Amino acid sequence: MPKYRLHEMPDMNNEGKRKVYPKLDRYQLIENEEFLNILYSYQRAIDRGVLEAVTMSMAKVLMLELSQGYNVKIDGVGTFSLSIAFDDGKTAELEDDGDEMKYRRVEVSNVNFKADPRLLKELKARTKFERQCSGVKVIKKSRYTLEQRMARALEVIGREGRITLSGYAGINSMSRSAASAELKKICADPSSPIAELGCGTHKVWGKR
Repeated sequence: MPKYRLHEMPDMNNEGKRKVYPKLDRYQLIENEEFLNILYSYQRAIDRGVLEAVTMSMAKVLMLELSQGYNVKIDGVGTFSLSIAFDDGKTAELEDDGDEMKYRRVEVSNVNFKADPRLLKELKARTKFERQCSGVKVIKKSRYTLEQRMARALEVIGREGRITLSGYAGINSMSRSAASAELKKICADPSSPIAELGCGTHKVWGKR
């Protein structure tokens, strides 16, 4: 049975409000081999090698079709689509000199997934949760203001050329989730001196 804990959100805006949210305890990852074994236990009439070939082919076809700009829907699972981002280090702000940004380079930044409504319905009906403990885990608020946190990050970027999510969270006494949400908000501002670089596990932040 999945277990969860209650976490208190930091009051980043000093509004005096205390809000909590449930967070699922991380379970052990099911690797590909174990997943194939579980799948084979449900489909004994199909050779395990065939199941392995099918899953590998699905991954390949999914990549190929997404690379052509298609969204891919798998019934009972969900729909996959691409996210893209600029990959040229230029500003995202339009200038007043008539530049229409004709020459920009973009790259794949992530793959989006929207679950099939039937899958969500079945998950809601089947999944029961158990609370891990009765208390509420308090996420400590950073002792620095947003401006101070950005300045501290820029010091690291100036010294090392970039900063990681763990690095930003560490120097500003924040949780990784709070740091990730804040960096996303910072980078969405075209006037921000900090920009997102790379994607996925290679994502870092540097000067815009």
